[in-house]
Amino acid sequence: MEVKVNNLIEELAVDIKTQFKQPEIKLINSLLIAADVVSRYLDIETAKYSLGRTGLTVLHTLVINCGSMTPTSISKIIFRSKFAVTKILDTLEKLGYVKRGGIGNDRRTREVSITERGLDVVNSSFVERPDISHKALHRLDKDQLKMLDNLLGIIRKDVSSLISEKDALKKTPV
Repeated sequence: MEVKVNNLIEELAVDIKTQFKQPEIKLINSLLIAADVVSRYLDIETAKYSLGRTGLTVLHTLVINCGSMTPTSISKIIFRSKFAVTKILDTLEKLGYVKRGGIGNDRRTREVSITERGLDVVNSSFVERPDISHKALHRLDKDQLKMLDNLLGIIRKDVSSLISEKDALKKTPV
């Protein structure tokens, strides 16, 4: 049995190594690793705000969208499930960074608004963002940054088109 497993491992290793010689596979792997490293770096840098990167993203999203939105709209923009957004909003509301209220006479439709305290958090995190970006991208010149942005935009658009809205909002396994 052990010999069979070892042979299978060796065969699979050869197949994987062969695939990684293909430029597209090598590039997507490199992109995934880079995304993980950047994500981890941002998690460390944003930990000081006690609400995590996603909480900050919600606050920034509210500011960019005139200070208030529905939870469903937030969910679609930040690419998280409605359940996940509700949990984040619960935390943000407890911290006094957002408030929720009804819209008109329809009690089922809720609106989330950023508070003055939430604006303070966005302002202080925004001041540090250029430094974080500079540290992560300082080796690239303006033309390279523009090209990278364009290429990532193409990849983002193409991959997004492969994901249905229903799938996009599902919780992903760890």
